[in-house]
Amino acid sequence: MFPRQKVGELKGHTGPVHSAIYSKDGEYVLSAGGDRSVKLWNPKTETCIFTYTGHGKEVLSVQFSGSYDATVRIWDCRSLSKRPVQTLNEAKDSVEWVKMEEYQILSGSVDGHVRVYDIRTRKVIIDNVGFPVTFCGLSNDKNCMLVNTLDNVIRLFDVETGELLNDYRGHKNQEYRLVPCLTKNDSHVIGGSEDGKVRIWDLVEGEIVHTIDAHEQVVTMVHYHPFEHEMLTCSFDNTIKVWK
Repeated sequence: MFPRQKVGELKGHTGPVHSAIYSKDGEYVLSAGGDRSVKLWNPKTETCIFTYTGHGKEVLSVQFSGSYDATVRIWDCRSLSKRPVQTLNEAKDSVEWVKMEEYQILSGSVDGHVRVYDIRTRKVIIDNVGFPVTFCGLSNDKNCMLVNTLDNVIRLFDVETGELLNDYRGHKNQEYRLVPCLTKNDSHVIGGSEDGKVRIWDLVEGEIVHTIDAHEQVVTMVHYHPFEHEMLTCSFDNTIKVWK
């Protein structure tokens, strides 16, 4: 079963929406956009709760946030302060994606590298992928890493060995940062496309099993709900859509 029907829409960004993710409990949505802001939403009421500012250029990813200014900035949500409490500046080009995984912060950059920051040891591991990286994230079982690059390909790597396990093709992605995801049971890969469609691949076979006409413009990100068969898509059309 895949989400196919739109059940909600979040409006409030004044520029393209580059990222939208669910909170771990599925109750909130955090988004980032071309208007240089990060917004916290209640998706059930379709209202914006708070807006975070501080980046000097477009904000590309959230959980923590990454930006065209080649930094990763971290805010303390409990304090509701608009100022970041820490800045990571190792990237040599725009930071396209940031993801928190237990004690690690994963980031992908146009400079072609995946950087893994270990919060416990304060060390960073840097891997050269060879193409501009727009997304990197672990599977739900933590055994694989999904990496998206600007060559119309999504790749799946073994975390322990670094072996390429599979790749996923059929979408268009050469110009913009697009962020795919895995379903909650790691059975399928879901990704947006520069043609406005969302495509769903079988993880093992690597074949497209379903296509959704999601937006009229570029689908920048897809994010799956932590518990339900529900997902978010966001687009250059300034909107975030909820699908079931």
